[in-house]
Amino acid sequence: MHALRYAVRLAKPFDAAFHLVYVVERPSFVHDIKNVPLILPEKKLAKIARKKLAGIANAEIGEILPTQIHVSVGKPFSEIVTLARQSDADLIVIATRGRTGLPRILLGSTEQVVRHAPCAVLVVREHARSFNS
Repeated sequence: MHALRYAVRLAKPFDAAFHLVYVVERPSFVHDIKNVPLILPEKKLAKIARKKLAGIANAEIGEILPTQIHVSVGKPFSEIVTLARQSDADLIVIATRGRTGLPRILLGSTEQVVRHAPCAVLVVREHARSFNS
């Protein structure tokens, strides 16, 4: 949510188009079935995500900015970069998750977005100071 608030504050003065994105990630490998959380069909997960994003958009953005909601299935960094290219984005605002060590290597979507994005990327730490006007 912190990154979303930064993005709204940055976009508002420009009356920018705002794209709220969530990617349902497919598991890339499974070592042991007992370690897999409850698996729901991707369409159901996408429907749940779309509903949740709509609620977030309504609560955090409201009528402030024109907002489009995007839910896709795939690798998060790839889907985000593709959408940025398709929508001719000027800026991607993305949050860090604070992972370190092996999880950071395996789950480094933020780093991949920074490397492959067609535009500037603002990475916001979850516990960053508030964005002041």
